[in-house]
Amino acid sequence: MNINEPLFPSGISLARAKKDAKKLKKLEDITLTQALNRVAQQHMSNPYVTWEQSITELKSTHAEVVALFEDCLSKSELEQFLSVIEQDTRAGDSFISITPANDGYIESDGNGGAMWPNPLIVSSDNVEYFCKMLNKMSFQDFQVLYLDYEMEELVSIDLYDMWENSNYPTYYVHDSIEFDANKDNDQLYDSYFELKRRVKLATDWCEKLA
Repeated sequence: MNINEPLFPSGISLARAKKDAKKLKKLEDITLTQALNRVAQQHMSNPYVTWEQSITELKSTHAEVVALFEDCLSKSELEQFLSVIEQDTRAGDSFISITPANDGYIESDGNGGAMWPNPLIVSSDNVEYFCKMLNKMSFQDFQVLYLDYEMEELVSIDLYDMWENSNYPTYYVHDSIEFDANKDNDQLYDSYFELKRRVKLATDWCEKLA
């Protein structure tokens, strides 16, 4: 499924299907309407559907998929998050270690997307904000995977519930523990490095979904 334009179930775009119809019209000396209908029937795997019916169906399904991304993180939110990350190591002397705590992530030994900080060391002042942003990124990553696997038949299912029951990471403030940055300064900076890489991935997806 392409977030930017509707596609036929066969995977070809509307523009490509129109070009194929024009070629078919010339090849078999039929009207453009007949050619469009035959192309639609081929790529919809339905011998009775018309071009207009297929376009209506494809646009409707695509609109539902696009709606799933209305609450996705914006590029400006992620840029703000990066700014906070850069300042967080100087935010104070009190630091907290947070790790994904949902059963699905733990049982799968950390699967569900690359480069999730585990553990992540953050200042105690910003721990709630960091958990919120990490969870938003995790949910967005799950949505992107959903599209990659082209599971259009699940569009009507609540993706948020699916994400909560998946092996994608969920960070909880109440599962955080105190961390002594003076004893392990390398771990502090390593976790920030991984987090910034993860935010960069999320930003790249925002640009693709824009």
